[in-house]
Amino acid sequence: MESTTINTIRQHIIKSEGRPSWPYPDIKGNVTIGTGFKIDSEADFIKLPLVDKATRKQASETEKRAAWEAIKEKADEIKKAGGHNKDADAFQRYTNVRMPEAEQDKRLNEEIMSRIGKIKGEVGDEAWNKLTDGQKAVAVDIHYVKGSLKPFPAFTDAIKRGDADACHRVLPAVGADGFLRKLGESFGFFS
Repeated sequence: MESTTINTIRQHIIKSEGRPSWPYPDIKGNVTIGTGFKIDSEADFIKLPLVDKATRKQASETEKRAAWEAIKEKADEIKKAGGHNKDADAFQRYTNVRMPEAEQDKRLNEEIMSRIGKIKGEVGDEAWNKLTDGQKAVAVDIHYVKGSLKPFPAFTDAIKRGDADACHRVLPAVGADGFLRKLGESFGFFS
């Protein structure tokens, strides 16, 4: 895959998700770090290559556990309240652990390649290769946010057929209103 395609996708996801280096509850109240990396368990969190904010040295297991507990508590509060956090910045004060930018870049690149492989499996290599870089960015973003294109068969079928007009009509059904819809239009997804 060409680096320009990956870079287009990467920059779009960073713009969409942000790059907080600290752990935070996402919009659904899930513990997340960096560019939307959901962390499912304390054990997974402890394995992350996190550093102390002040010293930039590797965070200890004790520091990571304390950070997990602090953010998990906040995440659980958000879930109880219906899960609508939209401000990751508000949570940087709850912990001193951070994910270095180089590690975020590595994880994001791995995630993009994984998502591209999954999308190609859903729509086929031929349909994927016919998409513009911008269209690929929109498809990867939907997959990144929703976990799959499978719940959206009309959108997936429109991509398979190369039918941009049909993609335009069904994009709201995949939750692509506002920013994502404007992005899709700016990238010519609907032209």
